[in-house]
Amino acid sequence: VNPARGTVSLWVKVSDSSAAAAKRKAVRGTSLSDGRDHWLWSFRAGWLCSLLIRGEEQSLVFGFGGREPAGNTSLSLPLGDLDAGKWHHVLASWDLSRGRLWLALDGHGVTREIADVPVQSPFVLFIGSCAHDFGSDFPLNGLVDELVIYDLPADELAVPREVPEGLDLDLLARAEDGARRFLNFWRRHQKYGGWGVMYVWPTMLPCEAQSRTFMKPIGYFSNDKSWATATVAAEYLYAFQVLGDRPCLEVAQTTGEMYLATLEKSGAWSWGYVTGPQGAHPLSGTKVKLQDSNQAHPTLLLGYLYRVTGDERFLRGAMAGGNLVL
Repeated sequence: VNPARGTVSLWVKVSDSSAAAAKRKAVRGTSLSDGRDHWLWSFRAGWLCSLLIRGEEQSLVFGFGGREPAGNTSLSLPLGDLDAGKWHHVLASWDLSRGRLWLALDGHGVTREIADVPVQSPFVLFIGSCAHDFGSDFPLNGLVDELVIYDLPADELAVPREVPEGLDLDLLARAEDGARRFLNFWRRHQKYGGWGVMYVWPTMLPCEAQSRTFMKPIGYFSNDKSWATATVAAEYLYAFQVLGDRPCLEVAQTTGEMYLATLEKSGAWSWGYVTGPQGAHPLSGTKVKLQDSNQAHPTLLLGYLYRVTGDERFLRGAMAGGNLVL
């Protein structure tokens, strides 16, 4: 196998022992992880390439760089509520000549471009363990079946019969690349957890909508109406679930932390915020505005964050906002 390009396909079933099952039951959000890291496979050809269950993040991570693959050389998939007692299909593929990775779990996958990775021969695959001594204490603790190694990347393998003839198989990759460029652009403009409702081109300084001011030099972002800070952050959270890109989760968490920090004792949030070196400051801490989803959208975002991360602080914030309306 050429270590610069290939595909590993396998079926995996994690341990169903009573001790492991108890650990998984204690970890909210998935039944496949017991909260620890576990290697599915790895090989070392210059850089370490690995596929592992990342217990703390509740995700499947594939990439180059070791137990902590660099963000620009890896990709991940949320595990979700997978049944640990059943077999699950996992496919991981790479083509370093084109700088691309693929990862699929039970037929649902993601792909992305990555930075340059140096590789060397030979290719030696370690199943259920790590090709480096620093990961020897995180074995799979499960079963592997029907493992197949291909010397081709995923998009060059035989097309399944059920795929309609003439379908553009590169469409998904192109769509994901476009989505990531869009997400990365607006991620760079997040300030203290929020975004303005309008921006001045080409300076990209945020401004208010109602006054149509040329700019708001003190910094401003909106909590008002349909497409404001909370709903933008919710879209990033959804993008994390679909694409598996951790920076999207971090964007949503940053906004969630801002809402927790600015939540009034009454359970209210302001309709807008000004920003400075100390973070975001509400325009009003006394006037409560229920119109234009000022309360509903932050409540929705915090509840969504709790569902994805299991962080109880987000649940308490969502309940505070909901109780105000009730």
